[in-house]
Amino acid sequence: MLVIVATPTMAGLEGFTRGLIDSGAEVAHARSGMSALEMAKARAPALVIVDGGLKDFRPFELVTELTRVDASINTAVMSHLDEEKFHDKAEGLGVLASLGTQPGAEDAVEVMAMLRRVLERLVI
Repeated sequence: MLVIVATPTMAGLEGFTRGLIDSGAEVAHARSGMSALEMAKARAPALVIVDGGLKDFRPFELVTELTRVDASINTAVMSHLDEEKFHDKAEGLGVLASLGTQPGAEDAVEVMAMLRRVLERLVI
């Protein structure tokens, strides 16, 4: 299952990436929001993880654009926002999860488990 990580650099995300791979993901790196959109159009990812540090898109703007590409794309956002502010910004966008700005392997396992639960519901 394809997971796109939209972040300018993967430095510091090695544990997170390893956790995604160990959980069965094929990980692709998009260095910009535009690159993530192009990848999403071409490859139909199960999940796009959006970094709040992208230069060309604000995170929730990119989530909105991804839903225009394919409304079935699941998203997670790496953010420094607290739970309440995150919820306010993400409301109505169907964001699967909020991740910290430096997620680790445990976060990857957790988000992949959430993704599997969502996908299993769609199959029923």
